Amino acid sequence: MQDYQGAALPEGIERLWAQYDGCRNEQNGQRLWQEIWVFGDSLQKAGNLSAAEGAYLSCCELASELVQAFGTDAAVRCLGTSYESLGAVLRAEGRFSEAEAYLKQATAQFGRLIYADQSRAIRKDIRVYTASLTELGQLYQAQGRFSEAWKAYQDGMAPRRELFLESGQPVDGINLSFSYQYLAELAEGLKRPVQALLYYQQAAGLQRRVLTQAQAKLPLPEETLLLVFSDNVMGAIVPLTMYEDYAQAREFGERSLPLFRRMAALSNDIFSCRRLSVLLECLGNICREEGDLNGAAIYYKECLELRTALLDKAGENPELLDDLALIYYNIALKETGNNQRLLFDRAEKIWARLAVQYPGEPLYQRRLNLLAGRA
Repeated sequence: MQDYQGAALPEGIERLWAQYDGCRNEQNGQRLWQEIWVFGDSLQKAGNLSAAEGAYLSCCELASELVQAFGTDAAVRCLGTSYESLGAVLRAEGRFSEAEAYLKQATAQFGRLIYADQSRAIRKDIRVYTASLTELGQLYQAQGRFSEAWKAYQDGMAPRRELFLESGQPVDGINLSFSYQYLAELAEGLKRPVQALLYYQQAAGLQRRVLTQAQAKLPLPEETLLLVFSDNVMGAIVPLTMYEDYAQAREFGERSLPLFRRMAALSNDIFSCRRLSVLLECLGNICREEGDLNGAAIYYKECLELRTALLDKAGENPELLDDLALIYYNIALKETGNNQRLLFDRAEKIWARLAVQYPGEPLYQRRLNLLAGRA
């Protein structure tokens, strides 16, 4: 088994490992794979990326054995999911070339299931296939490879649109809305505000329609509603700030803040707490642009405390370190003199360390260039 970086292995997995008879029984192998994958998912949500990486590597090895021994769709599905999960963790760790390789393998495995015989393609495979493309798009976007990111998002959006038209399932409508949102964020980065606003509006409209229909038919879990709502909120705030409608953006963000707090309290995981920190930072930025420095200070202080706590919980996570540097940078923008210089220096030290640690990632050098322009 892989090294799980000190994470205690659940008793159920130990028992299944002891009973596992190699690849002579596919059902036993899949049960063991499922238990390890769930273990890795829990580690990832807790922010223990190194331990999650070990669990997903075990999944990859086990699924590879199942594919070689049986070659069934179920075994290929396990292997594709293992590659996608491992690629997502490696991306979060800043190991982009490794992440890209695994995510490409994931799309290849699911593409093999979907396109070899489309009459046999099942919805779950299409969903994970498009999720892998989305992960690839986010990886490319973080590296400044915008044309490749755009293609990955578009390639994922087309089957999501077809699947939603065929299934009518809320999850497929929400996934399609996320594709619109990712394209909107990319258009915003490419300085295409009209296109970005159009995609944001499509995402928000689709989310509202799907949630209204879903609630009428079958109440969704509160966590699901809050997760989707948080995306909807950020999708609405961003174009408002792009057009400098700060009053409306602030009103919408402050009205939504209790729900973000509720989502973080319900889940108590890195993902939900980080989302709360992003909204707090956004509200601080809006207050700063409005000239309300006291309001900005309140939001920035809570954001800084939350991001410091997240790093203490998750360890040396490059994404969370980048978040910490960003809040230092944004707080500095409202300061003057020695206070401003001190905060800029703190941000610079983090980004300089990340640039050395991850030389293949241009994001951190762009951050340093931004700081240099402020000097």
